[in-house]
Parts: sequence; C-alpha cells; structure tokens
Amino acid sequence: MAKRTMRRAAKTVKRSVKRSVKRSVKRSVKKAKSMSKSMSKSMSKPMPKKMKAKKAKKAKGKKKPSAWNQHLMMVLKSMRKSNPSANLTDAMIEAKKTYKKN
Repeated sequence: MAKRTMRRAAKTVKRSVKRSVKRSVKRSVKKAKSMSKSMSKSMSKPMPKKMKAKKAKKAKGKKKPSAWNQHLMMVLKSMRKSNPSANLTDAMIEAKKTYKKN
C-alpha cells in the first residue's frame, strides 16, 4: 500500500511541475509578444521633425546670510587678523559668547 501511495504522490508532483513550467512558458511568450507589439508601434510612428526647445531656467539668487552667519564671519575675520591659523570652530566658540538673538 505504501509503495502505491508514494508512486501516486510522485506522479502528482511531476504533473504540477509540468503545469507550472507550461504556465511560465506561456507567460514569457505572452510578454515577448506584447513587447514586440509595443516596439513595432513605436517604430511605425513618424519621427518628429523638430524637438521643442526647453525653456531656460531662471537663475535663482543666493540667500543672504543669516544674522548668526554674519556675526560668525566677522568674529572669524577679527580672529584671523591676530592669529592666521584660527579655525571656524574657534570662531564659533567666541561668537557664541557675544551673539545676541533679536
């Protein structure tokens, strides 16, 4: 009895594999046909004579620096006068002490 059920199970597995292979082949053939149709449609359309020129983008102006940035740059310049190797980090520490928000 057990051998017979094993054979039946093997047959059903083989059948299901065959079905799935057939389905996948059908799908791939269907996809290929649709791709070839879309390609032939695009190839049959006449090419446009002239392409429209793109509009030039307007140049955007720079944003003006914030009050903090201006203060920071002033502190950095004054620090560089006395010490040319001053960093922005050092300037931030100094500017933090003197900066007052509005």
